Amino acid sequence: MICYGCSHGWLVFEKIRSQFVVLNPLSGKTIDLPPLKRGGRCEQLGKVVLSRDPSLGSFEVLVNYSNRFNKGALAHLKLGDEFWTYIDRYSDLGTLEDITFYDKLIFGVSSNGRIMSLEIDHVWIKIKEEIVPNISWKFPFNSYFVETSKGDLLIVYGSMDDYDKPYYVYKLELSNGEFQCIQVENLGDQSLFIGANNCTLVVASNYPGYKANTIYCSYLLMERYTGSGHIYKVQEFNLEDQNIIEDRRRHGLFFETSWIVPSINF
Repeated sequence: MICYGCSHGWLVFEKIRSQFVVLNPLSGKTIDLPPLKRGGRCEQLGKVVLSRDPSLGSFEVLVNYSNRFNKGALAHLKLGDEFWTYIDRYSDLGTLEDITFYDKLIFGVSSNGRIMSLEIDHVWIKIKEEIVPNISWKFPFNSYFVETSKGDLLIVYGSMDDYDKPYYVYKLELSNGEFQCIQVENLGDQSLFIGANNCTLVVASNYPGYKANTIYCSYLLMERYTGSGHIYKVQEFNLEDQNIIEDRRRHGLFFETSWIVPSINF
């Protein structure tokens, strides 16, 4: 099985091709989802996110994928639906780096850093609002959404290449009916964990060994020279002193790992 997401303490696996299951790792409870069409329309899967903790009742699912034209697209499902809705009929959205449900809205961030409030209308995506962070990019970057315990939505920008680069954190803030992007320079007593499958934010003092105001990022790198094998890499980045500590090692892993704080709701 391949894990394509960790959302609200639940894991989302593809147990066989096109067949997804949502798993609570503590209780063992599973929820099967309808088959997702693969190949042709849905070439390469990205991230899977849930709208809320499934133990609380009905929820929605979003899947980020690349279509046959190698452009970003989405698949959407409400629990109880027999079929997925595939949404790839747009040209101005670009490839989505990350997606999330937040405050009854759907947000996406494109490969060029644009943050968008999205509205799903049957088989079409409408951009309701666009927010562009005021930052000058000097290197390729990846983008990640994460919600805080206070209900704030953060967007994290960082580089997932083979070079050490700083991370930038912004908060989406609603002001006068419009969202603004405010830079966050201190996370306080919190640790932020980011990866390709999910992001999570925890109170550092509750987890001995982890540092406050620090970002932990894990991902795989293809071995640079031979082109075979993978290097598992974890970076520790402190927002105050901008210091990066890195641990990398060759590993048998061929898929991205997930950070998870399991849901205790059964």
